[in-house]
Amino acid sequence: MNLEEMREALASDATRKADSLERQVKRLRTELRDKDKAIESYQKSLRFMFNRCLALTHGLICIFCGEREKCDELRSVGKKEE
Repeated sequence: MNLEEMREALASDATRKADSLERQVKRLRTELRDKDKAIESYQKSLRFMFNRCLALTHGLICIFCGEREKCDELRSVGKKEE
């Protein structure tokens, strides 16, 4: 029996499970970071589109779009309340 076989024999199920869970946590954190970036990009795009809508059509497109409340909410994110 070489050293590697002995190490495998001594490794408990809990140790293997902990390693598996650690890998899964790393994978999920990476996914979460990627999804947060995607959401931020999406919100930025919505703000740009809303600003263009107001600038070019003075908000007339909001009648057809039906997302005025969502746009107002996203547009006010990060602004200081006075």
